[in-house]
Amino acid sequence: MAKKKFPQTKTICHSDSSYRRNLKKRCSGGSSCSGRANEDVEENNVVDALMFQAEVRRIEKLLYRVAWSYMGNNADVEDAVQDALIKAWEKRDTLRDLKQFRPWMARILTNRCRDMLRKRKKWSFIPLEDAAAQEVEPPEPDSPVLEAVGKLKPELRTLVTLHYVDGYSIQEMAEALGIPENTVKTRMRSARRQLGRTILLERGAE
Repeated sequence: MAKKKFPQTKTICHSDSSYRRNLKKRCSGGSSCSGRANEDVEENNVVDALMFQAEVRRIEKLLYRVAWSYMGNNADVEDAVQDALIKAWEKRDTLRDLKQFRPWMARILTNRCRDMLRKRKKWSFIPLEDAAAQEVEPPEPDSPVLEAVGKLKPELRTLVTLHYVDGYSIQEMAEALGIPENTVKTRMRSARRQLGRTILLERGAE
């Protein structure tokens, strides 16, 4: 059976890329784009371009996992991550503590994914006569577990992926996503119950 694969982690920022040049162009007149990164955060609440890229590289795998949990395909995942990075750079003045970069970035990405999903639903309408005329190949069979994970809500799917694929603990997931540990525990319990019910129902139907 074909297995659904999560996207491979890709380098988001490249030192010689146009993306980095764009980041530098967005530096405001009163902020420096070289050195003094920690001083910038403490004194001006601004992260310079090099520090921003360094922080992103540290959490790029997390960003792709979160985006994949919402979007479900490589093209939309890459768009969501890139859009969120640009948004984060433009909103960098709102970051008060560099230690909070990971949950701050995760929230921006989550909001971007939700925006994209709302737009997708808005524009995905196809007239019935057109839909009936389209030839659609049946999807390849998935493993029951991955198929069940795919039916979870995105916020539950994110936790399941981080925990069982990347080995995050409850505390690590809470810190990474900026949510209370009790919320993580509650969502994980809900995810496990839903997975169990879905898999049992599918096995009973075989």
